[in-house]
Amino acid sequence: MADENSSLRLGDSDRNAAIDALSGHYVEGRLTLEEFDERSSGVMSALTFGALDPYFEGLPGGVPIQPGAPGGVRGSTAVAPAEAERDLAELSRKGRVMDKVDGVAFTLAAVFFFTNLFIFHLPYGWLAWLAAIGVSLVGRAIVDFDDKDEEVWEEVKEKESQERAERLKIALERRRALEK
Repeated sequence: MADENSSLRLGDSDRNAAIDALSGHYVEGRLTLEEFDERSSGVMSALTFGALDPYFEGLPGGVPIQPGAPGGVRGSTAVAPAEAERDLAELSRKGRVMDKVDGVAFTLAAVFFFTNLFIFHLPYGWLAWLAAIGVSLVGRAIVDFDDKDEEVWEEVKEKESQERAERLKIALERRRALEK
């Protein structure tokens, strides 16, 4: 950043744009949660554009805002947090739909297969499994849910499960502390 602009004071929209850029770097995995918290706190207390330099050190694009462009982001490579949140929400929606489609399709296939096998003694009950796979594949095509999406969705579910388990553990510890 040019020295002449480093002493210019930041506005709230400038700080918010800087925080958004840091959020993008966090989402991309360039910052740990601790680094993000530390840098965000520093940005929120920064008074001038020059004071932002240390908080963007080591990140692609450097300080992403410039004086004269309120909240304006200068060519940053980071993903905007709002865009990342929309993508995650869309992935979650698609993932939940596919989980339901798969659950229904394979449950019905199991019922049909075992009913045919043990009650009606009809051959070809195994075709129910092929039908379930077909329903699953067609559902994925309709929802536009590919293998990469499924991998990420599984990671998201695992992370949510771990976070929930941690919240429950904390709640249990608090309950035990209150009971004493």
